[in-house]
Amino acid sequence: MIKKRQNLTRLLILVSIFSLQMGCAARQSNNDTENSANNSNINKQNDQKSAIPDSSSESSSDQSAQEESAAAATPEQKTSTELSSETFYYLFSAEIAAQRGQIGLSAALYSKAAEVTRDPGVAKQATRIAYYARDDERAIAAASLWNELEPENLEARQVLAALLVRIGKTKDAAEHFEYVLNNGKHTERQGFMLITSLLSKEKDKQAALTVMNQLLSTRKNNPDALYAYSQLAFHVGDLDDAARVIKKVIQLQPQWTDAHILQSNIFVRQGYKAHAIEVLRQTVAAQSDNSKLRMFYARNLVDAKQFDEAAKQFALLTEDEKLQHEARYALGLLTLQMNKPKQAVEYFSQLLKDKKRVIESQYYLAQSYELQNELDKSISAYKKVRDNQYGFEAELRIAYILAKQGHIQEARRLLQNMSPDSLDKELRVYITEGEVLNSAKQYNEAFKLYTEALQQLTDNNRLLYARALTAEKLGKIDLAVKDLKSIVKREPKNAQALNALGYTLIDKTQRIEEGLKYVQRALKLEPDDPAIHDSMGWAYYRLGQYDEALKYLKRAFEKLKDAEIAAHLGEVLWVAGEHAAAKEVWNAALEQTPNDDLLLNVMQKFSE
Repeated sequence: MIKKRQNLTRLLILVSIFSLQMGCAARQSNNDTENSANNSNINKQNDQKSAIPDSSSESSSDQSAQEESAAAATPEQKTSTELSSETFYYLFSAEIAAQRGQIGLSAALYSKAAEVTRDPGVAKQATRIAYYARDDERAIAAASLWNELEPENLEARQVLAALLVRIGKTKDAAEHFEYVLNNGKHTERQGFMLITSLLSKEKDKQAALTVMNQLLSTRKNNPDALYAYSQLAFHVGDLDDAARVIKKVIQLQPQWTDAHILQSNIFVRQGYKAHAIEVLRQTVAAQSDNSKLRMFYARNLVDAKQFDEAAKQFALLTEDEKLQHEARYALGLLTLQMNKPKQAVEYFSQLLKDKKRVIESQYYLAQSYELQNELDKSISAYKKVRDNQYGFEAELRIAYILAKQGHIQEARRLLQNMSPDSLDKELRVYITEGEVLNSAKQYNEAFKLYTEALQQLTDNNRLLYARALTAEKLGKIDLAVKDLKSIVKREPKNAQALNALGYTLIDKTQRIEEGLKYVQRALKLEPDDPAIHDSMGWAYYRLGQYDEALKYLKRAFEKLKDAEIAAHLGEVLWVAGEHAAAKEVWNAALEQTPNDDLLLNVMQKFSE
């Protein structure tokens, strides 16, 4: 099937080349006939539009035109028939070279075809091929020809200007950009946006800024020009200059929302996140009816983890006719993040009633019920999710819920009857089934499942990781270490695997210092991960360094109120003589996870 598809592709290429070749011939024939009749200069022939023949009668007409053109041509000029044959050779060879990956050769042949035909379409294609081949000389020559043939073509001007920037001809580039700005086919603001987009892609950032400065030289108080300069400076990393110029833009046009947004982004990039938030707060207070800016402010509050204030801003936006649904959806996700599923139910239910964001809202409504432990409602809601991606996720969640309800076999049947349409989804199904089995403490079955899956998805790191954790529960420590080392060998910056390997060695063997080295590597990669801090603390505890252990374990527990971390922290506190503090930590964790085996075992061990 693959070979047939390749042959079809080549056939289509040949057809397109032949059409282009015939179009060039027809264009020249028609122009030559007209020029002969009008006794005008034959070099103006390419001003006419291409006509591609599509019937035998048109072909006959073109043949007559070609004969007339040949009779009218000067002795130095080739006939259209000779030209079309030469064109076909260059274009055909260029396409074959491109198919074979010989982009440089293709660029050379297309450039030759452009010179021979002086056809703007061929010149455009020659420019593109040379650009991709990184052949600046040919690209500029082809773009110059294209611009010569179609001087009012804005795309030709833009491409040529960008290429001139690349070779340092900033003055010439600026002249073409000036044409783009002054041609009257779009607003000046749109023109500057287009130019900024082009210049921001250039490697020579200083040359790009130089061009923009030249355009700015006659527009020193033009907010559109100043905004474009600031935006480009932001893109190329000249943040101080960007901040200076955007400040002037806001002084000139204080109501321009995009200017305020750009200023905030500049502050954030400079590392002044708190200042960015404060400036936005003041601006939103002064422009209370600016819903777009309020939405941007609310999202920045979420990024800053100021969830309560973000919720207030989104709530205000639900009164805005245009943004109410977007704001309500954001509120739903935010309340889920804040562990307020009851409120989330209200937001997602309203969106479903309004028939907005239906697929996502249905999925997150089900998740809200799940977080409230309304499991039957959750399953019912998940079953209504029909979208391919969200539907797949919903089925996985149903399996987890069934397992939580004790229906392990039903959960497994659901997973085994799924038809994943990608390797990644197939992997997710295997992982989920293994987790279902682990949740029921069917560790042998989970281990068997992961081993069989690894026969299908050989050396898959996620499967190896899952099997390693299961192997550790079965006491297969050597295999767990082997699987984790295999992952780390292939992915030396996999912090999760490094931590798991280190913790296994620390907790299950006497190779504590070796394990500590792996955990330290993980900590360098993920310095804020509470699980890694827990492993560090446990290592120092096993080494008898209680003060150092408490430092890491307390930091871990501050970040994540997890039962395992609580068990570790409480044990170290108890051994260090702080019995009351240990009990306080254990009891607090027990309220959240009353059935956690590790926590219960530790509490029983030290209460005897």
